[in-house]
Amino acid sequence: MRVSSVLYSLVGLCLVTLAASQSSSGPYDSALIGSRHPFYNLTQKLDHSSGDNTTFKQRYQMVTDYFQPGGPILFAQSAEQDIVPVESSDLFDMAKELRGLVIGLEHRFFGTSLPQSYNGSASSFAPLTLGNVLEDAAAFVDFVKKNVTGAANSEVIVQVGSYGGNLALLAFPV
Repeated sequence: MRVSSVLYSLVGLCLVTLAASQSSSGPYDSALIGSRHPFYNLTQKLDHSSGDNTTFKQRYQMVTDYFQPGGPILFAQSAEQDIVPVESSDLFDMAKELRGLVIGLEHRFFGTSLPQSYNGSASSFAPLTLGNVLEDAAAFVDFVKKNVTGAANSEVIVQVGSYGGNLALLAFPV
């Protein structure tokens, strides 16, 4: 699996806490879900383990207000729900002190991160695998490191709870 090779510079520290739950009432309208920071879409492979190049849009949030080159990437991994605005995460509060970059990724098949091929049938859920979810997180961190000046060698701290906490521990082992 590609996850371990992509995460070569990640710190093995995972903060496992419960994140506040808040659902989206509309795509990308940050004011409607209590955020003053915008949401974006990342193009992800629908099936990371196949040669198929079908993609879907996965919603994420990135706040660079306090980031300084080399500061940590503070990653709020969403669980089985719409994305929770990063301002409701403890990581947002830590960003100023740590000079960190705060990012959040919505779980595939939740919120607005639905593949175009999803129609509610059992077969349309086929790409909803643990491997693909973990690869989404790895690809997202890779994207951030490549596209945010000064983040290429940043360590990553992940915060989540429950199912999301298990994902974090699997994707970013201690």
